[in-house]
Amino acid sequence: MVTDPSSPSATPQHQPGRHRFVFVREDGEAELTYHLDPAGALVVDHTFVPDAWRGQGIAALLMGACVDHAIAQGLKVVPRCSYAAVFLDRHPELAERVS
Repeated sequence: MVTDPSSPSATPQHQPGRHRFVFVREDGEAELTYHLDPAGALVVDHTFVPDAWRGQGIAALLMGACVDHAIAQGLKVVPRCSYAAVFLDRHPELAERVS
């Protein structure tokens, strides 16, 4: 169980060939999927966290990794997923850097 988001084991992995960020544990995986649009934006399509893992900050870890990647690549983030929109609303300091 992830209780400390700063733990090295709490780092999502980017799988650019599959257009996703994934968080894997022995009992499954959580993911954030995206696509790149022609206008130079990273469009967050979907986040999924297994029911048993919810409330542990895993979706926020996935979004944080996604936003970090977008900033590093100079990409705008477009939230098509409801969780991504809520995350960016809760973190306006990040939203300003990727919008």
